[in-house]
Amino acid sequence: MSAFSAFLLLCLSSTPGFSEDTVYVHEWGVVELGGEFGALSAYPGVHDVDAYFEPFPQAAVRAPVIWFHGAVCTGTLTVRIEMSGFTTLIPRPDSIAEPVVAGRMGFGPFIATWEGLEIGDPRMIRSLCSDRWSRETRSFPLADDIIIAFDSWRRVPSNLVHHSSSGYIDSFLYYETELYDASLFEEGDWYGYSGEALVFFEESGEMVCVRATIPTEEGGYGGERLTDQAVADIINTWSPEMAYEEIYALCATWMDHLETRCVDGGETLLLFPLSSEQVGSLSTVSFAPDQELPVRYARLFLGLGPV
Repeated sequence: MSAFSAFLLLCLSSTPGFSEDTVYVHEWGVVELGGEFGALSAYPGVHDVDAYFEPFPQAAVRAPVIWFHGAVCTGTLTVRIEMSGFTTLIPRPDSIAEPVVAGRMGFGPFIATWEGLEIGDPRMIRSLCSDRWSRETRSFPLADDIIIAFDSWRRVPSNLVHHSSSGYIDSFLYYETELYDASLFEEGDWYGYSGEALVFFEESGEMVCVRATIPTEEGGYGGERLTDQAVADIINTWSPEMAYEEIYALCATWMDHLETRCVDGGETLLLFPLSSEQVGSLSTVSFAPDQELPVRYARLFLGLGPV
């Protein structure tokens, strides 16, 4: 690990509320349900910009964006996905492994590992200021709309991430996968969910959103029309340990997609938080610092589907 001056440590100080002697790993994603497949994504739409395995048509998982907060450190990040195959990983990991599981060869689990990550290394400051894109990220044939999404993710006040083996320098990591079995998230009415949710639909040519308690009678979506701020506030209550800027980035990434489905597609959409059991069935994220530091995780995955 680099020797840090007091000045540079001050420049890389954590967002208020995060302790500098703890590593915080935060991520979110959205599981698109209904239709031909379900998808867990940080960004709507299929990209497949760096396919490692053949995609399966049953479900696409283009999973969450990951940020680091708190302690400046080095370490190894591991992402394990269940019943899935990686399609995109930014930056490319040092290794992808498929542990031997009887009867499941080729169907996961798969484990991606990024070694030697430098979190908040001050040597990144000049590089990031002079060139907002890392060499790794620029190599992908990305569409303009996902570049805009990346920019919103960079506005989250998080630690910087340097992956030396790929040359990657940015403020987040991102991975996508194909999910081979989405049945866990589609069982029963309302996708098996009960509790507070958000319902989006078209009204007078515009998308509106209301809060709903699920289950509810079909079409019973009365109540106060929520502002964008109120929508973000409610989502933040579903995972209050997330930074508010992370929730804002989620809304900035997904609202245009929801509006297109509601206004142009005539759909009524339900947005709700997945349970910790459902989240764990999709993926497991683990960061092992080289230093003796505690690690805390915040993972917010939302279900999104037509009703």
